[in-house]
Amino acid sequence: MVRCAFIILTYKTYLRTETLVDELLSDFPEHDKIIVVDNASPNDAFGYLSARYSNCKQVDVIQSPENGGYAAGNNVGLRYAKKYSPEYVCIINNDIRFNINVIDKLIKRFLAIDDIGFIAPRQVDTNGNDTIFQTLKVPDFAYDIRSYCFLLQNKKHKYEENCGIESTQRVGIIPGAFLFTDYKLFESIGFFDEITFLYCEERFLGQKIMDFDKHCYIAFDLSYIHDHGLTISKLYDSSSQSEMILNARKKYIKAYRRLPAIQNAILTCFYHYHAMVSKIINHLKSIRQVNNS
Repeated sequence: MVRCAFIILTYKTYLRTETLVDELLSDFPEHDKIIVVDNASPNDAFGYLSARYSNCKQVDVIQSPENGGYAAGNNVGLRYAKKYSPEYVCIINNDIRFNINVIDKLIKRFLAIDDIGFIAPRQVDTNGNDTIFQTLKVPDFAYDIRSYCFLLQNKKHKYEENCGIESTQRVGIIPGAFLFTDYKLFESIGFFDEITFLYCEERFLGQKIMDFDKHCYIAFDLSYIHDHGLTISKLYDSSSQSEMILNARKKYIKAYRRLPAIQNAILTCFYHYHAMVSKIINHLKSIRQVNNS
């Protein structure tokens, strides 16, 4: 039995995974375990990482049979972790950095909250500034529409105590770069919903945990660094990312909202409007740059 199993999903970027694992191992508790899941990378990620940690008892390197995306890949690691009977599980991206001592503090906070489902530290960028989130609520239809409107902006999330626990905020969703929870609780809700390939996993998870009368929390006196540019931006261009976000939002609407066909039709129209206007703006900017050069 281990105290906490760390699940690290990797796709192609195995050197980034190696950096994170080595940083964690420098001060890693003996009763914890790292499980690296190669998400069927087409390069030598699995072979490299398997050889790199073949003699390290605290690290297991496994491979998903296919690249099913974020949720499916992490579920491979979560199901594998059961062999160690972990008390807790921590899902972490390979493009984050944090002090391993944060885990002890998260466990203490976790045990202090009766209705807790998931908890995470505050996310900051590589300069130590807060990552800006438009919402940490489970997004509604109005939020999705506003995200495609240039004149309508969603309010930025603010950290504040709202649950009677110092430096802790109850939220609807937690960013997927760092998720901490009780393993058996996560197992009881069926782990991640594999309906999406990438993006919007947080809203599916937030909805599922609320259906079990639990909530998500942010310990905003703790933090971790997330370097967004190291992973997704290098694998997918902005157009592909936008399409994946739209498709994930449409799947959420179909699963949880009323009149899904109508909502999805409206959302798609706003998406194409946003794409068209963005294209025009970028074209005008390029013309201006040429004229100024």
